[in-house]
Parts: sequence; C-alpha cells; structure tokens
Amino acid sequence: MSQESSKPAKGKEKCYGVAKVGENGCQSLSGAHTCGGCSTVNYSGENWKWVPMGTCLEMGGQYEPFEGLGKLATTTPIPK
Repeated sequence: MSQESSKPAKGKEKCYGVAKVGENGCQSLSGAHTCGGCSTVNYSGENWKWVPMGTCLEMGGQYEPFEGLGKLATTTPIPK
C-alpha cells in the first residue's frame, strides 16, 4: 500500500463506496487489486477515495469498508 495515498489530504476524508472505476485511493478490502486507480467496479464498498470533509455521508458513502455498492450506484442514471 502506498503510504502517500493513505495519508489524509488537508480538508479531506476517506470515503468508501463513492469511487468510480479507476478513481480509488488504494488497495481494495478484498485484495482484488493492490494500488490506487485500479478499481474495476463503480461505487464498490471495498474502495475509497478522498472527498471534501463532511461530504462522505451526503454522497451516499461510508467511513468504513462494506460489502456491496454505495448508494450512488442505485441513484446514478444509466446513460442511454
């Protein structure tokens, strides 16, 4: 795990379930991948990214890893 990506950025918090494919901050909970930018599933509860402080829950994310998909996966319209 890269130490740089796991250090909190100023004014940011780690949020699980809000990262799109390739936007994750570090390795997945299950070990499906071992580095940032390698996620293959949108809004996976195993992947996190830095978000502005105080916005994680508003975005449908969680502060701890979880199984399944974040709320954005069920509220984001599918492009036609």
